[in-house]
Amino acid sequence: MNKLRLYIDIPYEDKSEALRLGARWSKTTKKWYIHNTISNVNEYMKFSKWLFAKSNDLIIATEFLFIAQGYRTCWRCRQKTKVAALGVGEFAHIFDNYNYTQCRYFDTSKNPGTEFHLAWAMNEHDIPPKLLQYLKKNFSVWSSYSYYSGRREFSNHCDHCGAVQGTKHLFFNPDSPFCLINIDDETEIENKVSKLKIIGIPILDDLLLKWNVLITDKDDNYIKYAAPGYLSLSNNKYTDYAKYNELYYFTDIRR
Repeated sequence: MNKLRLYIDIPYEDKSEALRLGARWSKTTKKWYIHNTISNVNEYMKFSKWLFAKSNDLIIATEFLFIAQGYRTCWRCRQKTKVAALGVGEFAHIFDNYNYTQCRYFDTSKNPGTEFHLAWAMNEHDIPPKLLQYLKKNFSVWSSYSYYSGRREFSNHCDHCGAVQGTKHLFFNPDSPFCLINIDDETEIENKVSKLKIIGIPILDDLLLKWNVLITDKDDNYIKYAAPGYLSLSNNKYTDYAKYNELYYFTDIRR
């Protein structure tokens, strides 16, 4: 059985307890990690004390991340502009429900890379640096002040005039290139999704992400109808699956 890794932050004073529970220290990344076997994300529940140190609602991505590419008309200059969304494939949702830790695993497809759920990160520091670098190079995305939320957020901007393409509008409005919530007609869904490109990014290690993930009963249509794309962020010519080290440190560090 293949073993996966999930890297987490554990204070020095807790190292004995963490070791006793099965955590290990990586000399290369200078971080603690948990060993896990495929499809056994409940193993992570033992470490909820540290997983919930910064948030009590967590996403753990397994096997694939995604970028969804679409187009919309800018509200300011009325020109067509390219916009991006993030996505996850199979993932675990671990959350603290009234001091009771629960875990839900979303894996409805038998084939890796064929499950997609729309996502976004409001803070660019919550995106693995190598993925963030790719996004900033290929899309007009950066952090700017949002009058809707009253704080700085990582957002799409118009390719032509630089106007913010509001995150709420991109993900929840009927005219959004990504939103399928209020569409029931199969032909209408196909016409809309076929204009998207879904880029799959294989990952070797499980990733702890502070992303907002939208789950709907129409999620299977993204992979079904969108144009497929593929992106390897691995530095290893023998595999397309990127390690944690590569996503966060840009170098090919031996494990």
